[in-house]
Amino acid sequence: MTQLEVLHDTAKTAIAEERVGRPVFLRCFVQVPPGEGDLEEALVDALGVASGLLEGAIARVFALGGLETGHVSVSLELSGGQRALVAACRAPAGPGRLDWLLLGNKGSLCFEDELPQGRLAASARADLQAVWEAVARSLDDHRPVNVTEDVSP
Repeated sequence: MTQLEVLHDTAKTAIAEERVGRPVFLRCFVQVPPGEGDLEEALVDALGVASGLLEGAIARVFALGGLETGHVSVSLELSGGQRALVAACRAPAGPGRLDWLLLGNKGSLCFEDELPQGRLAASARADLQAVWEAVARSLDDHRPVNVTEDVSP
């Protein structure tokens, strides 16, 4: 199990123990170290974290920036009404960082530290193909995209 998966599972346990109540918002910011890692992979993992912690299908996305510019921000709307803001960028120097804040209706969880090693399991990423296609379409079209309806060419 990777460090990112351990962190994800720890947050899921806190949610299951009702320490934060029902999760309603997540901010997740990832800085990829210069010359290391892949910005797209980091963003896909962050989208997976958002989907997993907020426990809902991602229904709508609006993305700004671009992989070529080194920064992508994605606003997410989930099927249960939850929201998330996910961003990934290249760090100007030094190690990568991960910063997330999960708000529930009874409390919050936060994490800020160096970027954990490893990726989410391939099975967690497999369900994100349609979401990633919607993000790419939103970046190209500069508009919000419904994941289930607007991703076909």
